[in-house]
Amino acid sequence: EDLIDIDKNLDSGNVSDEILLKRMEFTRKLHDINQMEARDYVQKSKIKWTIEGEENSKFFHGIINKKRSQLSIRGVFVDGDWNTDPEVVKDVFKDHFATRFKQPAHGRLKLNISFPSRLSADQVADIDCSVSRDEIRVAVWNFVENKSPGPDEYTFEFFRRYW
Repeated sequence: EDLIDIDKNLDSGNVSDEILLKRMEFTRKLHDINQMEARDYVQKSKIKWTIEGEENSKFFHGIINKKRSQLSIRGVFVDGDWNTDPEVVKDVFKDHFATRFKQPAHGRLKLNISFPSRLSADQVADIDCSVSRDEIRVAVWNFVENKSPGPDEYTFEFFRRYW
């Protein structure tokens, strides 16, 4: 109310240093109160989230643990017998995948073909020659339009249309 009275005095033209200082003090106090309320709301929301958030976490962790339990492998057949011992189950799986993904006993195939180590002069000239825009255009127009697209997923029909 004091701030409203001061504002009325200022609006009527009653301006003095004392009134301005009082107004500044009241606005500062009002600002401090607003800041305290904001901090209070933040603190209350954190408390609410901690309480309700923990409930959600418990709920979702319960669902995840149930699903994990349903998907777990509780036993395996070993030589025709059902075995539920966790160590045996673990060892059977480890052995199965170790043999499945081990390095093959034989090395890579080797080709015993002697390749020419150098290109001929004609081959070098073909590689080094420059290609004109018209030669590229002719090559594109010589391909069938509806063939499967290249690695960039464009067909020759696209290149012809937007050349």
